[in-house]
Amino acid sequence: MQRANDDRLLSVEPLSAARGGPQPHCHRLALRQNLMATSLRILIIDDSPRDAERILRALRRAGFQPTWKRVDTAGTLTAALGPGASQWDAVTCDDAMPQLRFLSALQIVRAVTPGMPFIVMSNAAGELPAGNGARRGGYEIVSRDRLQELPTLIARALYART
Repeated sequence: MQRANDDRLLSVEPLSAARGGPQPHCHRLALRQNLMATSLRILIIDDSPRDAERILRALRRAGFQPTWKRVDTAGTLTAALGPGASQWDAVTCDDAMPQLRFLSALQIVRAVTPGMPFIVMSNAAGELPAGNGARRGGYEIVSRDRLQELPTLIARALYART
């Protein structure tokens, strides 16, 4: 599968190619080098600088070069989404901030940029915040225990937007 915009290419490669053994029915979404070496403008809604750094580290390991801003209140989120809201490629949001719930953050983001990829970072793998939020605004969910999945989710969302 190819897309011509910005020379961004996605392909589905056999998992066996990555693991060195025959696994005929296993595939994974693989992002070619020209997409993964691209810059990424990400807005991180999180009250923990340490967690924000973990997100950035996962993105860098996957080859993204993130430009980022961390916000943790409705006011700073609204300001970050101000006149230059289109500057962001994606948003990640902590699911358990006491001063800004992720559904409120989702509502603010959707009011300004309806198609913005929004990824909820869940603290507990067994307690993913699905349901109402997914139906009301659409978002992806990643457990903080599985941050290696974040770059693929972001790449898929960016590909879908082009």
